[in-house]
Amino acid sequence: MQSIDVPYEKYTELMEGAKKIAKAFETIKNNISIFTLSNPDNLSATGIIVNIVRKLELGAHVSFFRDAEEVKRKQKKLSYSNYCFLGFEISDIPKNILKEKSSLVIVINHKLKSQGNKKETNTQETDNLFVFSLEDLEIQQEALSTTGLAYFISANFYEDYQKFASLAIIGALHNEQKDHKQELIGLTKLILDEGKEKNFITLTKGTRIHGREKQPIHLALKYSLNPYFPGLTGNEKACTSFIAKLGIPMRDTEGEWRTISSLSKEEITKLNDNLISLLIEKQKQDITEVYKLIGPIYLSNLEQKTSLAHNIEEFMWLIDGACHLKKESLALAVILGDRKNLHDQLSRELQDYHGITADFVEQLEKKPEMVEDKGYYRLIKEIEHFDKTSVVSRIIKSLVDSSIIPIDKPIIVPIANEDEIDILIYESPQLIEKGIQVYHILQDLKKEKLIKRLSGDYNYIEASVDKENETVVIKRIENKLEYHFQGQKQ
Repeated sequence: MQSIDVPYEKYTELMEGAKKIAKAFETIKNNISIFTLSNPDNLSATGIIVNIVRKLELGAHVSFFRDAEEVKRKQKKLSYSNYCFLGFEISDIPKNILKEKSSLVIVINHKLKSQGNKKETNTQETDNLFVFSLEDLEIQQEALSTTGLAYFISANFYEDYQKFASLAIIGALHNEQKDHKQELIGLTKLILDEGKEKNFITLTKGTRIHGREKQPIHLALKYSLNPYFPGLTGNEKACTSFIAKLGIPMRDTEGEWRTISSLSKEEITKLNDNLISLLIEKQKQDITEVYKLIGPIYLSNLEQKTSLAHNIEEFMWLIDGACHLKKESLALAVILGDRKNLHDQLSRELQDYHGITADFVEQLEKKPEMVEDKGYYRLIKEIEHFDKTSVVSRIIKSLVDSSIIPIDKPIIVPIANEDEIDILIYESPQLIEKGIQVYHILQDLKKEKLIKRLSGDYNYIEASVDKENETVVIKRIENKLEYHFQGQKQ
């Protein structure tokens, strides 16, 4: 992603918008219900909003959702007069909530699309609706995350609001708001600078491998997915052999496992040089992959080195895993400060998750026939034994980010469940630029009631269909893609 500059006048308008939302929160007299669309950005934003609500000495009931349909089902069971929606479109909000004049509704979403009505966008007020977004300020959505918006709202409640900088960085990292050197862009750069100035954040440069702080060296390499190390990821024995050949001791003088962060400068250089050689030799990777390996490391000075939250990017992947495992409440407790029982429980929950994912990526590399090129899309087969919510979306992202599967065309993954089929789609950025999106095709199929549920964002989509409709839906997707491809050629 290219660097994004936000003019100062736009920044000041954004701060004014944050102040209006803060005043809306201050008018709340009763407890609030927070509806969060499940992903690391919105979950981190929830952490900031819950802190604000607590400061106002109010209670908050937090619910997590995969899509808007879940909101409508869940809302019927709740009875609140105040609502905060994080990551949702205005059209996702149940109409009865918006029509209730006694309700106060706050919507925060950096990706919020204009509704065509000025009163329903940015921070303009209706009788009961307050919205905070970027579009009407003419600020690109890549310049700031939803957590970043929450960060600026918190500046109206806390003198030391910079303590939330680490959460804002999580939001930015989840949304890939960084350049080819993996450095933060847009307004998150300002947030980073504020966090550093107040000594809440330390920025260093080093080996950017998940688990560098806590995992033994060989396990950090085994579980590494971004970057993916051919021959090492998923293969613990090969990782152990690789480190031994480098002459790097895997245990310290007291017999404890060493981590990547504990290595000496000479050992780090040796490890990096050999990993870079592996990437270039085995995968013919360009310089972008090297930057994924060696680049900025963001550390929270509010956390001990043994904490899961010390390395901010690692904490982001932890929250990401929690979302896929439907453990959002557990992750939120850690975000809000639990560093004992729930902290350790979250770590245990995710240990198998990362291992299974790495193992599958290695299996796929050995069995390329699992990916079938259908001309206008790629179909990944034989993963029926994986639970969609636990690993598949992470697998797809890892395959794409590691260049194991090219993304010049959409990737479609059908997952069989007991009563229905979940169809996962990873969009092609190249085709999106040409105006071709599978999501639009699926929206039409949902109107025809061939699709039961549909959710997702710019790149990743989930659709659920009855088993008898699977073939029909995939065939319709194929026909529509063929139509668009042929139209582009003419």
